[in-house]
Amino acid sequence: MNILHSIDTAGPGGAETVYRDLVIGMSSREKVSSYPVLPYKGWLYDELVAVGEPPAVVPVKGAFNVKYLWSLVRLIRKNHIDLIHSHLIGSNVYCSMAGLLTCTPVIATFHGFVDSDKKDSLRWLKFAIINKGCKAVVFVSSHLKDFFVKEFGVDPDICNVIYNGIDIKCFKPGRSNSLRVELGLEREDILVGSIGNIRPAKGYDILLKVAALVKEKNKKIKFIIAGQGQGSLFDNLQRFRKKMDLEDTVFFLGYRENAVELLHNFDLFLLTSTSEGFSISTVEALACGVPIVATKCGGPEEIIGSALTGKLVANGSVEALKDAILEIRFDPSQENILQSFNKQTERWSLSFMLDAYMRLYKSIV
Repeated sequence: MNILHSIDTAGPGGAETVYRDLVIGMSSREKVSSYPVLPYKGWLYDELVAVGEPPAVVPVKGAFNVKYLWSLVRLIRKNHIDLIHSHLIGSNVYCSMAGLLTCTPVIATFHGFVDSDKKDSLRWLKFAIINKGCKAVVFVSSHLKDFFVKEFGVDPDICNVIYNGIDIKCFKPGRSNSLRVELGLEREDILVGSIGNIRPAKGYDILLKVAALVKEKNKKIKFIIAGQGQGSLFDNLQRFRKKMDLEDTVFFLGYRENAVELLHNFDLFLLTSTSEGFSISTVEALACGVPIVATKCGGPEEIIGSALTGKLVANGSVEALKDAILEIRFDPSQENILQSFNKQTERWSLSFMLDAYMRLYKSIV
């Protein structure tokens, strides 16, 4: 089976990580070959080249790029593609059209609410093309699927839910003080960490407000933000941090490659997002035995199953987040969290995700 994989961006990020794992994981299956396509060289390109899966780079610019569409068509025909798997709204639309033109089945995956711009005047046309050109549409949570069916008219008969998976051999309990040493913090300081690129939906402005309230109660609690940041949003967050006198309390690390090492430093994982299709970092924290405080923003409700693993609070509530952080009992044994995760290990594993996609591929081809 020859599979063409397409995505809008080149990372780093959650959707890009899943894309990478699918390309690599499917290529390791017997009688399966992956043909990745990227719009530019970046983190994702380097990741795939490093494992011997060099992508084709096909630039795409503008609202509708006919040249890009025909480049996809040529790649499909040249490589005798049996199945197209696309990710994110742009690739989902282009690949749906390419599939119709080449009579090739298409699977489209949506990873979050970033693909749901209600202000887009052409959204009805885009989703009509997806409904027409796709054999299956995958969502990374039930909440996300229900939203797209209701708000954008995605055909429920072609909808599937496949949760994102993580490498459970890699993400496991451990402790480290490397961040405390790096940042010049005290050994007894409590680290509350967030992982995710700096984007509006991550709610890092909310995190700063929470940090200010927590600092009034406990100056030993420090906040870590690990994620790629640039542009006006990042600049505004830094200015807000200075205005709130939080430069000794909130630390921006930028993108970090080793998420496991970060999680082993955290005493608490904090998710302040206003919307999440799933949240891979929350599952990673769970696997590492780190207690979690997260907003009810979509994906986390399907991950955090009980009070033993953490607390879910109202979306956008600064007071509720502050209270939850101060109420969490930091248990070095992490036994309750690990017991809960172990009951769901298969559900969140990378192998489970790959098997679910493979079953879907075979049902279509």
